Amino acid sequence: MCLVLALKRECTFIARKPMHYVIPFLFFMLVCLLFPLAISADSQVLTMVGAGVVWVAVLLAHLLALPHLFSEDYEDGSLDQLLIRPTSLSNVLSAKIFVHWLFFIFPMILIAPALALIYHIPLFATKILILGLLLGTPIIAIQGAIVGALCVGLRRDGLLLAIILLPMYIPTMIFGTTGVVVAAQGMSVLFQLDILGALLMMAIAFGPSVTAFALRIGITYG
Repeated sequence: MCLVLALKRECTFIARKPMHYVIPFLFFMLVCLLFPLAISADSQVLTMVGAGVVWVAVLLAHLLALPHLFSEDYEDGSLDQLLIRPTSLSNVLSAKIFVHWLFFIFPMILIAPALALIYHIPLFATKILILGLLLGTPIIAIQGAIVGALCVGLRRDGLLLAIILLPMYIPTMIFGTTGVVVAAQGMSVLFQLDILGALLMMAIAFGPSVTAFALRIGITYG
């Protein structure tokens, strides 16, 4: 039920302010398309940097979208109502984070195979890129929700979010990008995928509860 309500609410928000969703996606595309023009046309060079470019573009685009995760609900008082409802705040936030990932980040994953062609990434390495994004981007979405909830009452929190979150994103990005590089060299990527899977399970297990705790602090002291 929480997921259905969150889906309806996010769809209403998209219809009301679609550019909040379109701009991060366009930014992601522009970053990925400009790098080949700025670096080199050499296929080997592009193959080596391709996964890193895609991952960095996803992270930066997510930072653009993140302030909208709680801002609308905070401004109209919905977050205050969530805190006093008898329903589990963690369940509601889980649904909200999933919907945020689905609308903001998943479209970037869908377009990633086409970008892999531009960077001459081999087919098997492309599959690892997609799998790594599917495992890694929910982690960064949950991390972003935790920090976003903590900063919900602050004005102009975009720069603060970036300063706090970018170091937190580094482990996920490293294992996501190295997996693609290793796959392109024909070696096993089980280690990288296992680490991403373990990080994802930890994020799913503890992320919503930590987000709920951070949200209470952010609203109380924001």
